[in-house]
Amino acid sequence: LGALLGRTWNTIDGRPVQWLARLLSAGPPPRKLSGSDLLDPLAAYCRARGRRLFLLGASEQVSALACARLRERHPGVLLEGYAPPMVSDTADAAWNAGIFTVLERFRPEYLVVALAAPAADLWIERVRPRLEALGVRFAASFGGAMKFVSGVEPRAPRWVQWAGFEWLFRLLVSPRRWRRTLRKFRMPLHALRKRGS
Repeated sequence: LGALLGRTWNTIDGRPVQWLARLLSAGPPPRKLSGSDLLDPLAAYCRARGRRLFLLGASEQVSALACARLRERHPGVLLEGYAPPMVSDTADAAWNAGIFTVLERFRPEYLVVALAAPAADLWIERVRPRLEALGVRFAASFGGAMKFVSGVEPRAPRWVQWAGFEWLFRLLVSPRRWRRTLRKFRMPLHALRKRGS
C-alpha cells in the first residue's frame, strides 16, 4: 500500500495473491511487484532528483545497515533512518510524538515504513494528514525490504519467488514468523469462500 499525493495504490506483493487475482478476475492480473523490489529503485530515484528518503522501522541494527548499504549503492542519496521503540499500539501518542520529532527534523519527501503488517499500512493511513503537512509526497509499507537490503535476512532465490514459495523460504529462515504466515492465508481462503457462495 502506498500513498502518493493523496492517492492510494496497491501492488500484488506475492505470487499466491497473483494466482488468486487471476482466478477471481476476468482479465489478466497486474504483475507481482513487492516492496522489496522497489526500495533500491526508489533510492536511485531520490538520489537522481535530490529528494529526501527516510526509512522508518525495523531494529536499530537493520535500520543502520540498510541506510549504509543504500548509501554505498547510491552515493549522495539524502537518506536517514530511524528505529522507534516497539509498541503494541501504533496509535500511542508518546510513540508518535517521538517519530514526528525525528521526521520534522529531516522533513523527508519519501517515506518507507517497515513496521509489521498491517500496522504499517494502518499507521500511514492514520497519520497521513500529518505526513502531508510535513511535505511527505509518498509513504509506503515495504515489508521485509529493509532486512533484505541490510543483509540481515537473505531473500529467496528468484526461482523460489517465481514458484510462489517466498513465504515458505522466509518461514524456514525465521521460524518465529509462523503466526504471521498463517494469517496470510486468511484472505485467500475468505475470497475463495465468497466466490463459492
